[in-house]
Amino acid sequence: YGYLAGGADDERALRRSVAAYNDVELRHAVLHGIGHADMDLRTKILGVDCDLPFFITSCAGQRMFHADGEIATARAAKKHGCFMALSQLTTSTFEDVREAHPDGAKALQLYVWRDRVLLKEVLDRAKECGFTALILTADFSWVGNRERETRTGFTVPPSYSMRQCIDAVKSPAWTFDYAARPPTRKAGRSTGGATACGARGGPPARRRAASPRASSPPTSRGSASA
Repeated sequence: YGYLAGGADDERALRRSVAAYNDVELRHAVLHGIGHADMDLRTKILGVDCDLPFFITSCAGQRMFHADGEIATARAAKKHGCFMALSQLTTSTFEDVREAHPDGAKALQLYVWRDRVLLKEVLDRAKECGFTALILTADFSWVGNRERETRTGFTVPPSYSMRQCIDAVKSPAWTFDYAARPPTRKAGRSTGGATACGARGGPPARRRAASPRASSPPTSRGSASA
């Protein structure tokens, strides 16, 4: 849970990001003669028609938090006509995501590995499975010091420390769901305990508690059409 909810170091950037939403208010307007049928939020994102003017961003390892993981995200994107992004460190394959959201626009959050042959294989497979854009990960030159993960012993691949076992006992519903679901699927060989977006391989496994993404300071990611 610390990986999902935590930030880096003292988590100041995380708190500021959350607090920024306190300055946003939705004002409920009535008797304006405008109903749901009059609202049209459709737009284009990276040249693709979408029903909503925003998209679902990527998060690695979603099946650590929910039995259906990225497949559930794809289903939600399909239901609401959303563009969605998939992390290259996904725990579902390209084919699984395509089956759940066959016609919608999908982007791949890309980690540029030194193994360019493997990288090209991932890109070719993404294009074959209907992904329409790339989101370049630009904040990975240095991994954030995520202290929550150090305290809980979170690693990739996972290890099960005494602290993690105690936390699992405190969350029986999540523990039952995690234990009852099929094992996290890895297509082909895997080196880090995370699926390389359904491709045969992945980035070198980290030997210390670390996240596949840094949380602080705030970062920018560039997008490009595939």
